[in-house]
Amino acid sequence: MYRNNIKPKIDFIGIGAAKAGTTWLTECMNEHPQIYIPRTKELNYFSQKYNKKLLGYSHYFKRQKDNVLCGEFSPQYLDHETVPALIYKHYPNTKILVVLRDPIERLMSDFHYWKYILNRFTGNFETYINEHPECVNRGLYGKLLQRYFDVFPSKNIYIIFHQDIRKNAQYELEKVFHFLGVDTKIKIPSVFRHIHTRDEYRVPFSYLHSAVHKLSFLKLRSYIISKIPSVKYKKDTVSDMVRSELHSFYNTDINLLEKLILKDLSEWKKNI
Repeated sequence: MYRNNIKPKIDFIGIGAAKAGTTWLTECMNEHPQIYIPRTKELNYFSQKYNKKLLGYSHYFKRQKDNVLCGEFSPQYLDHETVPALIYKHYPNTKILVVLRDPIERLMSDFHYWKYILNRFTGNFETYINEHPECVNRGLYGKLLQRYFDVFPSKNIYIIFHQDIRKNAQYELEKVFHFLGVDTKIKIPSVFRHIHTRDEYRVPFSYLHSAVHKLSFLKLRSYIISKIPSVKYKKDTVSDMVRSELHSFYNTDINLLEKLILKDLSEWKKNI
């Protein structure tokens, strides 16, 4: 009989960032026969439902098979202060996956999502960032990732970049599979699906799209969204003044991130 209080085996956890390509990566990994990810999208267990005995966590993994890697993706985990220590407490050897995107691009995508996809915001971009500073702070990757590097060995943390996925998705996905230790040559149908193209379109039936986004099952949700008709809309622009202010805001943190992961991120700072 299935027991809901058994601690599940967790080999990896994806922690974000939101609007950086995590849905693309989750769907690709879910199509690999040596990997199991729950059908429920974004468990948010360690950020919203945590219990020190992990009660209820194994419920999401009851369909997992033997001899496969098991894990989950919850972008909330990146910006919740207590999550890194909680994950390490229960799973000190798990591998951490992170997808990062230019913080201003990520913020713009977040804004378009709330304004055009969910129709829950009617103002302009400047108003959005003034009213939602927490969304701006989600781009402080250096500060947020420092918490994970403080508890996990660096060899257990793998970072993939949005701009690299757009250049060569197949290669970047193979590197993720190599990091996890699974077959890198498995053909993945979703690998060439564009990431975040939907923030370039407005869905006329926004009430339907909003409802679909609440679905838990990743494959069903993705399939239904792909069938909803959409039309192009003109993206909101960012004024030079606002862009300059955001670059100044993020610059120090980008420098911190460069030192933390030993990677040149001058592309993100080119307009500073």
